[in-house]
Amino acid sequence: MSRPLRLLVACLAISVLAACGGSSGASDQNLATSVSGQGDVNQLAERAKDEGELTVYTVASEEVVTEWVRSFEEKYGIHVSTYRASQSVLWERWAQETQVDQGLADVVIMNDPQALAEADKQGWLAEFTPSSDGKYEDTAKRAGKWYSIYQTVEPLAWNRNKVSPAEAQALRTQGLQALADPRWRGRVAVVAPQATERVLATYDRWTFAQKNELGWPFVEKLAATAPAVYESAVPVAERLSAGEFAVVLGSADSLMGQAVADGAPIEFSYPDPATGAPFVQAVSANGENPNAARLFQEWATTPDALSSLSELSQGMPPYEGVPDRRAFVDKEWYSPPENIDEDWIFDKQLAGRSKQLLDRWATTFQYGG
Repeated sequence: MSRPLRLLVACLAISVLAACGGSSGASDQNLATSVSGQGDVNQLAERAKDEGELTVYTVASEEVVTEWVRSFEEKYGIHVSTYRASQSVLWERWAQETQVDQGLADVVIMNDPQALAEADKQGWLAEFTPSSDGKYEDTAKRAGKWYSIYQTVEPLAWNRNKVSPAEAQALRTQGLQALADPRWRGRVAVVAPQATERVLATYDRWTFAQKNELGWPFVEKLAATAPAVYESAVPVAERLSAGEFAVVLGSADSLMGQAVADGAPIEFSYPDPATGAPFVQAVSANGENPNAARLFQEWATTPDALSSLSELSQGMPPYEGVPDRRAFVDKEWYSPPENIDEDWIFDKQLAGRSKQLLDRWATTFQYGG
């Protein structure tokens, strides 16, 4: 079963488990739903310090999250534990714990707002509006429930030591269409759409919404380059950095940014539109440390915390005014994406189209994973 389909099964399991029961571990407490001033923040901090700890469930890098939360720990004296897992595994664990009313997750970080929307329907998300709420665009939050903490965007990336100046110029100016040239045969790597919903959404847009300009003819030309196929964006970024391939599709600019920060000879541009995937954070309704969780949500959505996270994750800050500390934004070759496609996140027809797309893609790329 492909990962996108496994996640769909996990989301259905959430609904089934929620129907069977499960209650909020903090439902009988008088908990803050917002903080309106410094006095309220101080009162919340005192209650949070009494709890003394909290647990963050995350699909983001554990190394990044652990480093990020240190300033929170130092500021408030509250210990933060992290549990990192893939999205489907994290959902299954959260669902099981909620079912038996033993919620260990105080804060949840996901990169699938649709799944959190389903959890909200089941009463799994606490109501809390941080002070930074008004700085967010509506597309980057569900007010009072979840808030984006950073965003990744899918680029067209290349190793400048493995392409000629003319090829690099073609990639910059022609974008995806440049890959239709037979010269790229054996020099390209892609991430399979079976691996992640973001890449699935990209191929769906190419073959559905952009069928007149790209469509399956472009996908077939891409397959004709005999690309190496990977089931994760992480190793393909590593292979590009090492010079094993010239061009990569399906990775994330955050991963490329980490490579750039480490000195890798990587450059990239963005297709128009480019597929975006936000990492969003919510307070669990049944956590054991509800005040610490709310204080963490308040802290995490501030410009200082988000700017720090942009440097650690190399992800795009979620709202204007947050200092962007990604390693590549001041590079001469960098231009920000003109349009970011996040509509796929709430596209209810995507799941219905996915099986046919994945089957045809597997045949076209001779993929058996």
